Amino acid sequence: MLSAAKVDYHETKKPVLYEQEWERIKETIHIAMELNQLLVFTVWIDGFFEEVTFVVQYINQMNKHMYVVDINLKAHRIDFDAIASVKFA
Repeated sequence: MLSAAKVDYHETKKPVLYEQEWERIKETIHIAMELNQLLVFTVWIDGFFEEVTFVVQYINQMNKHMYVVDINLKAHRIDFDAIASVKFA
């Protein structure tokens, strides 16, 4: 029971980004896609933030997610609402 309490203590709420932050994130992603560069994403997964490095392959605006490839060439999908920040690797 104590270990469950510790986990709950460190969990954080899903990030809510303002429009200006989204514009910066979208601009960074589009530049990286043009130049085929790695990006470091801070993503929210089940209450915790994790930094992951990907190359963005495809953005699906309609369904609000993107397809990315990690450095081991494994494909992943990231939902827009899980993204907290993005920076160049």
